[in-house]
Amino acid sequence: MTFPATVNSQITDAIAARQAQIMQLGREIEALQTAASALRGQKTARGAASTPKTKTGRRPMSAAARKAVSARMKASWAKRKKASKPTPKTSRQTQTKTKTRRKPWTAAERLAISKRMKASWAKRKRAKRAG
Repeated sequence: MTFPATVNSQITDAIAARQAQIMQLGREIEALQTAASALRGQKTARGAASTPKTKTGRRPMSAAARKAVSARMKASWAKRKKASKPTPKTSRQTQTKTKTRRKPWTAAERLAISKRMKASWAKRKRAKRAG
């Protein structure tokens, strides 16, 4: 359904007028809240509009309650640890072999590899300078 242009402009003008009234009322309310808070001794209207502050947060826990919670948590952790415990291996050597699947290098092997790598780097550096 379409309206004639005059009706459409009248509706738009009416909406704009109502929005202006709403803005004016908002400013008047804010001024009244500021005046009311000044009478009460508060610094801002925001403080007057909000509810009075109450203490929030946790209540302090008694020593007995802390001890009970500690015991429950320790039992819970022990139960979880016991449930997830892996099956024991036969020896320490079998564990390292299955993890790495290769024997570790000796000091002589590491030294030989180090020498070969240094020679390779030097050769590459010489080739780069020449080329």
